This record gives sequence, C-alpha cells and structure tokens, in this order.
Amino acid sequence: MTIADNGDVIKGIGYVAIYSAYLEESIDNCIELLITKGLLNEELRKSQVSRKIKEFKNCLNRMPQKPSRFAEMITSLDVARDLLEHRNQLLHGRIYSTPAGDRLESARVGVPDREISSGEAYELANKLFDMRNPFEYAANFDLLKVI
Repeated sequence: MTIADNGDVIKGIGYVAIYSAYLEESIDNCIELLITKGLLNEELRKSQVSRKIKEFKNCLNRMPQKPSRFAEMITSLDVARDLLEHRNQLLHGRIYSTPAGDRLESARVGVPDREISSGEAYELANKLFDMRNPFEYAANFDLLKVI
C-alpha cells in the first residue's frame, strides 16, 4: 500500500512512526515464535529492536536446517535495521521550516544539520511498510517449517 507524497513533511513523519511500529510488530511475531520454541531468551521481549534483530540473525545462523529463504531473511533483517536507523534520525531529530526549505537538526552531537523533504519521509514510510512482508511470511510459514 503506497502512500503518495502530498508535500507535508510532518504527515510523512507520522506515517514513518506508524509503519515502523508495524514493522517492529512483524519482527516481534518472529521473535515470539522463536522464544516459544526455546530458541531465544524471554528477556529479548523487553529489548530494543536493534538487539532483537541481532539475536534473530544469530538464531537463524545457528539453525542446522537452513532453507534458502533464510539467507533472504538475514538480508531483510539488515535492511530493516538500516530503515529503522533512518527512522530514528527522522523521529528524534528536530525539523524546522525555513525560507530555504525544511531542515533536520540531529539530536546526536556532531551530526550536521541537513535538508529534509516530504519525499524522503514518504519514501521511508513506504519502505518500512513493504519491509513487513518478509517477516510476516517468516512467522507464518518459513520458521514453522524448521522449528
């Protein structure tokens, strides 16, 4: 479901927030399945998504049976991690509208200010939404076949 860019940076950031939550839920569904089967520690439920992704990848690499789709899943985890990092930059940065255009000031020390556009926000939102699919498939099919 592609959301069209309407030129509103703030609305685009809202979609980023919502769609990243959906992506995290899809990853959590896989994590929960692996916890239920005793392959991951229950404490992972309380962890940040970056740690969940790391542990999920480690778990996949430890499995003796590795369907070819697991390599794709590991790649998807790397892409999801990068998208969620981009999300963090947008959500935790400060956006200011200036006559020259919208600016993003990072919340991180030493990271330079930069321009931000509604197109960037909507593109990220759409990628986050689409990235759910590999994890939904994994939770409902791929992981169930091998655990």
